[in-house]
Amino acid sequence: MKKFLLGVAVLLVNFASFRSVRGFGIFAFQITLYPFVEGLLGPVMIARIGGIITIPLL
Repeated sequence: MKKFLLGVAVLLVNFASFRSVRGFGIFAFQITLYPFVEGLLGPVMIARIGGIITIPLL
């Protein structure tokens, strides 16, 4: 039982570090690339592309 609990604790720590790195990546994208892409495509086209990308997640 202790090994299982230890495994869950390690899993949660790994998951938390994964989420923090992913969050930083999204933040960096929003600060650096998003304004450039929005200038090229416009906000409506970006919303359409984002909607198309998220359809498989549903």
